[in-house]
Amino acid sequence: MNVSVEESIQNAKKDIDAILADLTITVRVSMGKPIPLSDANRRMIISRCKLGDSTDEINKMFPYYTVKQIAAVKGHCTINTYKEITI
Repeated sequence: MNVSVEESIQNAKKDIDAILADLTITVRVSMGKPIPLSDANRRMIISRCKLGDSTDEINKMFPYYTVKQIAAVKGHCTINTYKEITI
């Protein structure tokens, strides 16, 4: 399979971005800091909140986030900050 130079460069950029994202998480964890919520995981957490799951139940599904982070998303669900998200 022939891959163009441009496609190879784009693929390399994606790989580098993924490596940097992983490195950022590793450094944050090693420093005792919480991992930032990804947009995809935030949407899943919001969906679980809207289904009535408790903070602890959600935290078991997403153990790499802190209970405070989950509780913050749940609080925003309570005050309807995330109206545009549907389950």
